Amino acid sequence: MIKVLIERTVAEGLEGNYEHTIVELLTHAENSPGYLGGESYRDAKRPNHYVVISLWESVNAWQLWFRSSARMDMLKKIGMFLQEPERFTILEPCVYQSARGLQQVG
Repeated sequence: MIKVLIERTVAEGLEGNYEHTIVELLTHAENSPGYLGGESYRDAKRPNHYVVISLWESVNAWQLWFRSSARMDMLKKIGMFLQEPERFTILEPCVYQSARGLQQVG
């Protein structure tokens, strides 16, 4: 299981347009194989900065969604609202060695 952190900075004044359009993108993601869920946040100090944390069965499931025509079509729609290209980070659980053996954190 992985989490993907996506950061988007929306041009000031276009936040409402972005939020309206992103609902459609989320609907497509929810129907993508391997999608397990997600959360969306808005920066309390920079209201045009959005962070999405999505949960996927695997890196492969994320990559299938990332390269899908549905996502590409939606990026064209929300792209006009973005101040800069979106950034994303794929996060994997950490495994640490301890005195009692391996422990997974996360």
